[in-house]
Amino acid sequence: MTKPADREKAVIEARELAKLASGAHDARSRASELVEDWYERWLAARKEKGKRIRSPRSHLTMHILPVLRGKTMASVTRADLERIVQQLDAKVCAGTIRWKSASNIWGTVTKSFDDAHRGKILELRARDDNPTKDVRGPDRGVETEKVHLYPSEFLTLVNSEAVPLFRRRYYAIGIYNYLRPAELESLRWEDIDLERETIQVRRGIDRERKVEKAPKAGRARAPFDIEVELLPLLRAMHAEGTGRGYVVGSLGDERELAAILRKDLLDAGITRRELHENSNDPPREWMTLHDLRTTGITWMAVQGVRPPFEIMARAGHRQLQQTQGYIDRASLIRRGYGQAFPTLPTSLLTQSAALAFPEDFPESGAKTSRNMAEAHGNRTHRPPREGRAHPF
Repeated sequence: MTKPADREKAVIEARELAKLASGAHDARSRASELVEDWYERWLAARKEKGKRIRSPRSHLTMHILPVLRGKTMASVTRADLERIVQQLDAKVCAGTIRWKSASNIWGTVTKSFDDAHRGKILELRARDDNPTKDVRGPDRGVETEKVHLYPSEFLTLVNSEAVPLFRRRYYAIGIYNYLRPAELESLRWEDIDLERETIQVRRGIDRERKVEKAPKAGRARAPFDIEVELLPLLRAMHAEGTGRGYVVGSLGDERELAAILRKDLLDAGITRRELHENSNDPPREWMTLHDLRTTGITWMAVQGVRPPFEIMARAGHRQLQQTQGYIDRASLIRRGYGQAFPTLPTSLLTQSAALAFPEDFPESGAKTSRNMAEAHGNRTHRPPREGRAHPF
């Protein structure tokens, strides 16, 4: 080096060579990394980005790692992945999982290997190819029909004194606003404009991280008119509380509340088999909290007075195809269906000596031990979460 500038150039060149050497070491290290270790880093990266990890972790533990554990990420072959598909198909045939679950598990496999091949996080790249590319996924099965309440069944439910008032109100608000459970739980009074009679869905709940997040569509819905029949209930509830905080707040675990909903239906005398039976043959799902939303959207479609794009906007669907499915089904069941969005009974509008809403719900959504016991009901009389048993 004879010129003063040579040293500076050499320092820069040395830094670049050091990066290359370090990268080569990292590449060798990643090539020898076990599948189970790589997946731990993958899950950690998903969690850091705010993505769900509970379902992927379950998929890994129960279905993916039993086949791939002990292999290096770089040595996984197409044949290994075909064994995963074969086992998933066998589990579906045996009735231990449903075909949609198998499809979701395979989605975890394809996403993870795509990230290992060309993911945005460079530290997770461990392969020069994606071995899932030419592997056929699990077989698809028959779509399960969505269940919903007929207007007459809804009125029977919300009129029943056997069901606590605060849960009857919860059901009414969920149906008349077509809300997902996470959207209903996070609904605040500031989202409701009673003067202009509009509502806006701004957020949902991330149950894993226990924080609020954007709705499922990824953005807040534009304000839309509240169903006229719901306004008296919202005004009554607003007058009872402070008008701040959550409208209903959290009543507990979504799966537990789904079981309570089915128990409430039975207590109210609503015994229609489709609402209570969970089976693989024929494919049928019993009623869950999400079906409150299904009920509201179906009622909109049955009315036949709103154009498809308005139903789509109110429901917060991403694609018109989702909305069209409701419209197609509704066209087959209009005769004798009853009035959609019926007038709410006066028993919902006034508090009685029985608990209506926990005192601190309007402000924080918190729960007292007494309220939790009443919300969850008697555990010994709850319908089973799994299986085909019918309650009558």
